[in-house]
Amino acid sequence: MKNKKQNQANKNNSEKEITKNEALDNSDQNSVNADTESEVVDQTNNKEKLKYINKNEEVKPFGKNYYIGLIITIAVVGILVLCLYFYELYILEVKNIYKNLCDSFFIPSIIAILFYFLNLVSKEGAFDAIAYSIKLVFYTTFYSNIRKTKLPSSYREYRELKRGKKRTSPSFLLAGSLPYLICSILFYILYHTL
Repeated sequence: MKNKKQNQANKNNSEKEITKNEALDNSDQNSVNADTESEVVDQTNNKEKLKYINKNEEVKPFGKNYYIGLIITIAVVGILVLCLYFYELYILEVKNIYKNLCDSFFIPSIIAILFYFLNLVSKEGAFDAIAYSIKLVFYTTFYSNIRKTKLPSSYREYRELKRGKKRTSPSFLLAGSLPYLICSILFYILYHTL
């Protein structure tokens, strides 16, 4: 009898241990599942944050600044066209209207296109060495300790800082001046045909 009771007690203890082990395994699995679920949630939150950050960091080619620059370019080139037209008409007294219009449309549009290309070259870093050397000469002349100024210690650091800055695309200069250039070509054709 005692053996039977001990066997049943051992079976009950072993069943309790099995259920405890199963409970531990289940809790481990639940914690692993919870961890993986929290990791998935964290990853999705991180992806959303990255998307939000990337959206903020994106330079939109046709954003508000682009349209403002386009309007200003069209207005400035238009004013220059009018000024040149009246200059040729009244001061130089050129009587051929198509020649006047061709010249007055061509010169401001070419100036705006050249500003566009100058901005592109500057964006690629063509003038960084000149700018850094001028700043270095200025700080050396007027400050006793250059390292206390905000000038980077080397040209390489200066280039990295310049490349890290975001710049707006100067394509509005090209888009605003091309219609004037096309008009000047049309007036040139009219000047030679009529």
